[in-house]
Amino acid sequence: MLLIISLILVTGFVLYLLFIPLILEVDTTRQDYYLQIGPLAILTLAPHPDKILQLRLRAFSRNFYFYPLIPKSTEKKTDPLRKKKKRGIGRIKIRTIMKMVRSFKVKKLKVVMDTGNWIVNSKWYPVFYFMNEYAGKWTINYEGRNSLQLRVINRPVNLLKSFINH
Repeated sequence: MLLIISLILVTGFVLYLLFIPLILEVDTTRQDYYLQIGPLAILTLAPHPDKILQLRLRAFSRNFYFYPLIPKSTEKKTDPLRKKKKRGIGRIKIRTIMKMVRSFKVKKLKVVMDTGNWIVNSKWYPVFYFMNEYAGKWTINYEGRNSLQLRVINRPVNLLKSFINH
């Protein structure tokens, strides 16, 4: 009985992880960049005065900090006589990658752009006008403001389906 209950709980947790939303948000006006994995975890690009890039992972009510651009100081010494085995998952086809990209849903897209040149801005104006009709909100301004607001949502099951059904 305990085995059946634990199998049901594990299966339920795996299904929950497959259908949990993955949210990518980029907002340059608020300097807010994050990847959220449902209510479980959030990976934020956090500013740091000394380091170039700091990632903050908030999971299980704790903060973990990572510095991906700082090389690790401890390196393993390898035996020069020992050969490394080449391991890999194989080549992923372009068609599979395109299916994975198409599985993402853009929920919010707002682009505000100024090239700094009035003539170039006026040439971009018709393009942005037609982009407003099809995808998001595109704006040209003559005030020197540039910003991007993007919110993309996907579920791991959609990524898995597009990867398997190639």
